[in-house]
Amino acid sequence: TCALPISAETASEYQRRWADSLGVEVESENQFGIRFVLIPPGEFLMGYSEEELQRELEGAKYASERENLMASSKPTMVRISFPFYMSKYEITEEERFLVIGTDHSSPTVLDLEYDPVRPRSRSGEHPATRVPWDDALLFCQRLNEKCGLGKSDTMIEGGRLTRDRKSTRLNSSH
Repeated sequence: TCALPISAETASEYQRRWADSLGVEVESENQFGIRFVLIPPGEFLMGYSEEELQRELEGAKYASERENLMASSKPTMVRISFPFYMSKYEITEEERFLVIGTDHSSPTVLDLEYDPVRPRSRSGEHPATRVPWDDALLFCQRLNEKCGLGKSDTMIEGGRLTRDRKSTRLNSSH
């Protein structure tokens, strides 16, 4: 593990050493063109500092934004226990469509909360937004299946993301 805080250079070196020890690449790309990066085990502090929180609250236009900021702002130490791959960039509408085969571009009731003057872009190149949790899990499951990884070895148990300990496979062919 690395002592916090660390520089970007130290983090990259730590990531490279983990990739070497696992015999995988730090970055890989699947058949859908989605780029993945290796996330090694470690700890980090997630949340806003007081200054960051105040700045974000001042910029929030809607009460719901302020409520979400307050609910998720408390700094929390996060421990990653096992290495995994994560998409390097946000999943786009097009990537979501290619994997799941459904269009997420139609407005929903949730859209009514947002400023109607600010149009929502629904180009395939734009990030998939306002995706329900179950749809996000379905995307991950289908992506694993289509890339030959079988059923996902991660699952949600009591609100916590866990890993099936029987599976030790870390595949860079996503």
